Amino acid sequence: MLKKERVLECIKWCLDERMEMARKAALQAYEQATSQETIAENKYDTFGLEASYLAHGQSQRVIECENDVSVFSKEMAVYKENHSLIRVGSLVALLNQDDETIHFFISPVAGGTNLVCDGVSIMLLSMTSPMGNSLLGKEEGDEIELNAIHTHKMYEIEYCL
Repeated sequence: MLKKERVLECIKWCLDERMEMARKAALQAYEQATSQETIAENKYDTFGLEASYLAHGQSQRVIECENDVSVFSKEMAVYKENHSLIRVGSLVALLNQDDETIHFFISPVAGGTNLVCDGVSIMLLSMTSPMGNSLLGKEEGDEIELNAIHTHKMYEIEYCL
């Protein structure tokens, strides 16, 4: 079984890495946008304009990543607590129909992000996703089912911390 405190450290590291990658991409986009090579040669040359749009988008991504790190860090002490009912901050292990265990962390940020912690794959799951919404308020031993186009899946909650 995973240790929740270790998983929280891995998530924090993952969020920090995402932020650093976003910063590097923003710097690279800024350098491209302000390069002498992007000066328009005629009215149809839009390379410089496109580069500036990219730089702006990358700077917005940096702000989002910084906010994610801030939100997660502020609540980290609360997430360390174990709860019997699944809520934001819960580490959840589900057993699927193939008897495979899948791990999720119910996260207020970065939903859909996958990370590996001590050799175990964990997905950050948003509360508003179909799976996240189905899990909220459930406890160990409960079953959930997800219906999507052409699929019907059943899961049993193995444990939640």
